[in-house]
Amino acid sequence: MRLFTVIFLLIFPIMLASQTNFRKYPGNPIIINGVINSFESNGVVGPYVIKEEGIYKMWFHGWDGSKARIGYATSLDGINWEKDDANPVLNTIDSSSWANKYISGAKVLNMKGIYKMWFTGGGGQGPRTGYATSEDGTSWELGNNANPVLEPGEEGTFDDSGIWCGSVIFQDSVYRMWYGGDAEPDFLEGNIGLATSIDGIKWVKHGDPVLVHDDSGLEKDGISLPYVLFDSEVYHMWYTQGLTPASIGYATSSDGITWQKYDNNPVVKPDQGSWDNTVVQWPMVLIENGVYKMWYDGLGFNNKIGYAEDFTNVLNAEGANIGSSLFHPVQEKIVVKAKVNNPEGHEEQVAAYFEDSNGNILDILLMNDNGFSGDGVAGDSIWSTEYIPLKEDNYNVYIETFDIERDYKNNGKVWGLNKWFSTKGPLHVVQYDTFATAGEGIELDIFLENKGKMALFKNIKTNLKQIDSCIEISSFAPRRIDSLAGGEISAHNSSFHVRVADNCSPQVASFQIDVSADGLLSITNTFTVDIVVGLEDEKYIAPKKFSLLQNYPNPFNPKTIINYELQIKSDVKLIVYDIAGREIKTIVNQRQNAGAHSVTFDASDLPSGVYIYKIIAGKFEQSKKMILVK
Repeated sequence: MRLFTVIFLLIFPIMLASQTNFRKYPGNPIIINGVINSFESNGVVGPYVIKEEGIYKMWFHGWDGSKARIGYATSLDGINWEKDDANPVLNTIDSSSWANKYISGAKVLNMKGIYKMWFTGGGGQGPRTGYATSEDGTSWELGNNANPVLEPGEEGTFDDSGIWCGSVIFQDSVYRMWYGGDAEPDFLEGNIGLATSIDGIKWVKHGDPVLVHDDSGLEKDGISLPYVLFDSEVYHMWYTQGLTPASIGYATSSDGITWQKYDNNPVVKPDQGSWDNTVVQWPMVLIENGVYKMWYDGLGFNNKIGYAEDFTNVLNAEGANIGSSLFHPVQEKIVVKAKVNNPEGHEEQVAAYFEDSNGNILDILLMNDNGFSGDGVAGDSIWSTEYIPLKEDNYNVYIETFDIERDYKNNGKVWGLNKWFSTKGPLHVVQYDTFATAGEGIELDIFLENKGKMALFKNIKTNLKQIDSCIEISSFAPRRIDSLAGGEISAHNSSFHVRVADNCSPQVASFQIDVSADGLLSITNTFTVDIVVGLEDEKYIAPKKFSLLQNYPNPFNPKTIINYELQIKSDVKLIVYDIAGREIKTIVNQRQNAGAHSVTFDASDLPSGVYIYKIIAGKFEQSKKMILVK
């Protein structure tokens, strides 16, 4: 049997609007299951939240694989929670037959200093609704004589197999409870019912369900776990659709009895590959400063609690737009733009925040919608500002809007709407034609240069894609470069094994390379390399560094051999000087491929003495001495 927690809300004045555009918090889940042997080791489920004197208070139930019990947590922001040391705050009733296995789905009202809780209990019988009270929200007393306070209906009714306690509100001196009713075991064929009470203990059911599941689609296995919020004109309901997968649907009503489902349900659904990839359920919603805040239960491997917000009715920015991710420090001005939504037309303030790679705020710049700051046309809701980065680093930019009338701030960083850009480097691919073949295989090595002055690139990775149909990348063995300082060329390479397709004899091949560093995409370029095919017995490997070797023989008369190695294809000069530094002869002056090279120097026309030979290959320079003896 699956356990559920359903929730309610204290009444707040809200505006009439459809609350269907919820955005999940990027840092979800906000509460996870506990350690082995804890009361919540297998999951935390069914959040219910109220806010009192600036403190968010949450009741949830923990599942340890055999029992469910109620836990308690507090938070200053609704996102970062601290569980109570006394958890669980409400245990199963082992002496009963109706709640000896689970107590779940807490929903709490603070009625003049007394906390009243309704919950779902289960054990030897089907689920029923129980009742408890507390003076502090953590020490609870059960009304044993009254419990359970709401039981399944007679055989043949829509709730004859179980009652899953739903949302409770106190309105016009009457408690109203919307609940999930089971007509089949294990939550199948569930529909949503309504009951009312004068004291919260003795309940009268409305009769027929007030919201019925669809026979197909997400709701074919039933609906349950409603949360209802009343805004003086409209009842809003969020409820759970289906079993597995399960999503959150939305409906509205003018009287709490006749409901209209939202046409584009679900409003919150599982995210494939995420922590809640199977189930999202048990919605709980508060409204603050016009923002609808939802806590919900998500299931992937274990149940955890997530958070979402709906910004439909409040001032917010859709995110920072900077046009590129690479800029030059000092030399280049960055125009930051953002589309700002102001549905109520309130007085607004918009600012761009700039952080360095360590999260330190470097600048806060006010943005404008006046047509003079790169934002286009004045009054078009596109706000902008200009910024000049002063150092080589990775920067984070995000937008914060401030609704002055509501005294409400919306921070883009919190919601993952920040953008990263870099003024490092840039990285540059220093690879031209290649080198290697053995039969049909070609070894292609990629070398990188950091063209910056100071800043390190860290965790550099390369990814290669073929463009030509004659070329197939048959294997990829990337060597991650841990770091690359300004002005340096990578000392080692990323190796790709490339295969030439049958009936193809290309002279060149084009590739796309994507290079990421510091977790950011740094370059996406295309390049072309020369291909040599048909060498069956040898495979040429490019040297790992530039080097100039000692001539041989030395001393010599009159000829000697000078060997040198090029890490990459380079413009090469090999020059001989006398001991006074006068240039005697240029032996090599041409562009040469990466690899080992050898040249013979003939000194027949020179007198005996000490000579210096020097190589210049790109930024690499090295000199050595040799002795001519006649």
